Amino acid sequence: LRCSCFMAILSLAYVGLSRPLSRRYTSKWIYYVGLILLWGYLIPFRPSILIRVPRDVIAAMPAAASGPIQEMQQVEASTLPITTAQGNPTAGVDLLQLLWLCGVLVVLAFQTYRHIRFHAGLRRWCSNADDQTMQVLDEAKATMGVKQPVSIMLCSCISSPMLVKLTKPTILLPDADVDEENITMVLCHELVHYKRKDLWIKLLLVAAVSLNWFNPSVYLLAKTVMLHCEISFDEAVVRNRG
Repeated sequence: LRCSCFMAILSLAYVGLSRPLSRRYTSKWIYYVGLILLWGYLIPFRPSILIRVPRDVIAAMPAAASGPIQEMQQVEASTLPITTAQGNPTAGVDLLQLLWLCGVLVVLAFQTYRHIRFHAGLRRWCSNADDQTMQVLDEAKATMGVKQPVSIMLCSCISSPMLVKLTKPTILLPDADVDEENITMVLCHELVHYKRKDLWIKLLLVAAVSLNWFNPSVYLLAKTVMLHCEISFDEAVVRNRG
């Protein structure tokens, strides 16, 4: 809880400064700063390092030197968990931990359900792309330097292009008539998603939101990070163009 509250302060500062900073810096660097904050949410516990000194060593040390060590022992003793008369941990702490864990499981289950339902709809509404679109994809892959296999399909149930599937990357295009130049730009954008492993980043975002489901700032951070993610990919596509 302490770590999540500390990350909330940093996240609110990041969100508030992202717009003014975008006037001086590219969205790529703002996006990378957001990813650093993301790791702060992914590690909900910070390790505490305690140095233990044997009692015989303390007894052999001068009184002036043993003073700080005695203070450390007092601080260490004061950090022990409060216990009841029976010696069990405080019931309130156990209840909060159980509540947090239940929230994590519920959010993960909900995200998993959405993922399964979405891919079930893809199998129903997607169709193979025509030869002309496949040729444009090959040209876009050559332009972006992508040599790995990437599939492409047309889907009538989506309103904007997207990249799906971690192991077998597939670009989904709305089933609508789009001129060749715009399709090339769209495909280059989605290939940048693939080159920068954006699907894995989104998976980490889901994990961060799940671990910090009680913290509103993590949802705001995820939205801001993905916004600058998309803008940074557009920057990469239009670089070196007219």
